[in-house]
Amino acid sequence: PAELMFREFGVAELQLTVKGIHFVPQLFLAVLLADLFQYWVHRTFHKNRFLWRFHAVHHSIKVVDWLAGSRLHFVDIVATRAFSYIPLYFCGFSSSVFYTYIVIVSFQAVLAHANGYRVGEIDIDLYPRRHGTTKYGGSGRIMIGMLDLLAVWFQDRFGRKPMLFFGFTGIALMTLALIVGGVAVVLRLQGHGFRPLLDLVLLLSLVGVSLFSIGFVAELVAKVQEDVDELKDIVREIKEHDQRRDGGGD
Repeated sequence: PAELMFREFGVAELQLTVKGIHFVPQLFLAVLLADLFQYWVHRTFHKNRFLWRFHAVHHSIKVVDWLAGSRLHFVDIVATRAFSYIPLYFCGFSSSVFYTYIVIVSFQAVLAHANGYRVGEIDIDLYPRRHGTTKYGGSGRIMIGMLDLLAVWFQDRFGRKPMLFFGFTGIALMTLALIVGGVAVVLRLQGHGFRPLLDLVLLLSLVGVSLFSIGFVAELVAKVQEDVDELKDIVREIKEHDQRRDGGGD
């Protein structure tokens, strides 16, 4: 469709370049471009008094649910979709990318208006720094932040079940050691001994056994931490009970 609609605009080279991009990055670019145009159209409907009369239909709902995203005036939906899709046609995005984008934006509209689906904030206690300097300063702050996120993800995923990581990794390495060992034996029987393979088998075995053992120790530590957390909860409940009792006595 892009070649038929915009072939007189002299953008054939652009369309061929876009079509030559791999599906995943092409889809990412399509979503970025379409959302950018949709944002400005949406903003215009809010800022312009005349256009707001059409867009006000969408904001007239009293209950926000998954159908709220479909409550639109005809002028609103035609203008928004047109200014979102025309750039995709103009740049020559492939049909598979275009249809995938339609599916994504359809689900996004439903989820964004679904009751209970929201992005919120969690209240946390912030304290002033008393000693030292922040670790997020300087040129390495991005890498430090990424490593912190990785550490938080690891603790959240495997903190209570460390054997899932260490045990699985250890078994995988020991299995790989058996496979490499079998290959080494076959080569040896054929008269092609290769000493580095035996060293690799030894290394994989030692690392696998070590990780598996660390998994057992980590499980014990996780169990102790769980017991400590339970004791903390019990102590807190006792303190709250005593405070309520003392308050009632007064």
